[in-house]
Amino acid sequence: MKNRSHRARSIALALLFTVAAATQALAGPQACLEPGQVTAKLSPVDLWEGIEACVTAGRYDAAVFLYAVAGSFARFDVLRVADDSAHRAAAELPRAGLAALPKPQAAAFRRQVQATLGDDATRGRYCVEVLRVGPPDYLPGYMLREGIGGFNGASDTHPFVDGFDPKSAWPQAVKEYLECPAAPSR
Repeated sequence: MKNRSHRARSIALALLFTVAAATQALAGPQACLEPGQVTAKLSPVDLWEGIEACVTAGRYDAAVFLYAVAGSFARFDVLRVADDSAHRAAAELPRAGLAALPKPQAAAFRRQVQATLGDDATRGRYCVEVLRVGPPDYLPGYMLREGIGGFNGASDTHPFVDGFDPKSAWPQAVKEYLECPAAPSR
């Protein structure tokens, strides 16, 4: 009986730590992240929270990098999620993210994005840096919940495109989203 009680307590503690870690991961970044802090485990939703923090702090360069990664991750999710109706989530994130900002800051951020990514050489450097982050390593719940499959349960049974190849899709997503001047390479 003592062994069973110890095992039950160990399982309960493991579950508690797992839930705590998951809650922290779901909360996403609450601060502006430097490019070196961005990982493939952060979803576009997490990155938009970071963008908001960066813009609020006046760190528009960091916000533009997060924007480039968030958009590339969202494009990757569009390529891998089978439910076409879920893909609208990729377009909604920037709209919602910009709407959360005060109008003057949102306008300043848009100008910074256009100035930074409007320059071919700078955009090419961003393409390389975003590619180095690597393909997303999270479940795109934000997108799966958005589509019709999120309502009828279909996204739970077969959410991804058959034969999806993340290794080839990642450079494709970065190139398509950022309109890279040349095929990005590591």
